[in-house]
Amino acid sequence: MMTPTIGMMISGQDDLARSVFTDEKYRALAEALGADGLRVESIVYNNARAEALRAPLQHLDALLVWVNPLENGEDRRVLDALLLEVSRAGVMVSTHPDTIQRIGTKRVLYETREMDWGSDVELYPDFSDFVTRFADSFAGSHSRVLKRFRGDGGNGIYKVSQVPGEDGLSVLHAHRGAEVEHLSAEAFYARFENLFAQGQPLINQAWNANITNGMVRCYLCGDRVAGFGYQEIIALYPSGAVPVMPSRRHYYSAQCGLFSDLKRLMEERWVGQLMQRCGVEADALPVLWDADFFIDDPYSRYPDKYTLCEINVSCVSPFPDSAIPEIGREVRRRVSGI
Repeated sequence: MMTPTIGMMISGQDDLARSVFTDEKYRALAEALGADGLRVESIVYNNARAEALRAPLQHLDALLVWVNPLENGEDRRVLDALLLEVSRAGVMVSTHPDTIQRIGTKRVLYETREMDWGSDVELYPDFSDFVTRFADSFAGSHSRVLKRFRGDGGNGIYKVSQVPGEDGLSVLHAHRGAEVEHLSAEAFYARFENLFAQGQPLINQAWNANITNGMVRCYLCGDRVAGFGYQEIIALYPSGAVPVMPSRRHYYSAQCGLFSDLKRLMEERWVGQLMQRCGVEADALPVLWDADFFIDDPYSRYPDKYTLCEINVSCVSPFPDSAIPEIGREVRRRVSGI
């Protein structure tokens, strides 16, 4: 039996720029896959190299992808076309582009709003609908969070609040270093019109004041929890006049008792519900993905303890050490067809 070949694809300008065998984020995983009897290839991707990579990638057994074109101001069209072609050639891709569309955009907040983890969420398919309905959403919450269909690192995430005694709105972008802006209604709508330019919807989620309890990130490999991350201060954390920087994320294994209730909810209830609502089969779940949750009540043991903030599926990095053996097991299972 031939040794399966696993490609690990990361962003870079050329093959000499980065390697998964030396990069701090991926070295331990590459070594673990090799120690498990898999042949690992380091692949550097950028859009200019997509055509040259097309044939070599089709000779792999599996392709693990850590590439996010949005970080460079590009979109995913070139990358997704390549991944679709590679997948059709029989290569297992860590996150299929179809799965990204189903659970890896902010739309998932709207599609799962009736689940235990759901919240008050609206979806605007176009700018006209946004102008018509957005103001009414303040009836249930004095602050809202507008989320672009796709984004990264806080880009495209905005806290919008009514200003007592004024007609305008205050707007705070979640991107690091942003400051609060005060806009008239006319200026506000003019600012957000361009978010609909590509024909993608805009998501409106109620502001969650429990952001002060921190954020827990649940890492999964397929349908099994692989670890957790906890971050006390995240983007949009209330800080008064002086902005505060996001704090460090601390990592924990899947066996951590602090989040045993979340592990149970995800594995026994929520992942199955997500698959059913969004039309995703178990083997189409990403090899590695995560879900971020607000902690609404640290002392509750009921499902309403957590509210979903977002799901990340296409470029999950860094990840806890506890996820490394789980990634290996999931890759080997899918490659062997077991």
